[in-house]
Amino acid sequence: MTINNCNTITIIRSNSAIMYINNDNKNINNSDNNIINNSSSSNRNNKNSTRHNKTNRVTFSKVPMMLNSGVNKIMNRQFNIISNRQINIISNSQFNIVTNRQFNILNSKISHNKTNSTINNETNMYKMSSRFRG
Repeated sequence: MTINNCNTITIIRSNSAIMYINNDNKNINNSDNNIINNSSSSNRNNKNSTRHNKTNRVTFSKVPMMLNSGVNKIMNRQFNIISNRQINIISNSQFNIVTNRQFNILNSKISHNKTNSTINNETNMYKMSSRFRG
């Protein structure tokens, strides 16, 4: 799953913040990428600080399920529903209904009915006025 629309994705996992950096739009599912683990134990100034600094960058063979469930649902499903379905409904259905159907109804039927009705009203008024001429 390639995430195209965001540069960084922050995922809360237990008590540490794991940040997935996706600047190059690489495939995250085959993640040999380094995951920055901002745990509180890595900032301790003790004898084992070098060991904590080495274990601060952790690699995973699989992305956690939170990335698969949350990001796939938000990015793929909702974003595709908003971009493809709703925008296509607004552009194709509603916009074409407004331009083609309603605009043609206003131009053809109502405008011609108004011209016909005004002509008929003028001829009726002429006939009514000719009756009272005597």
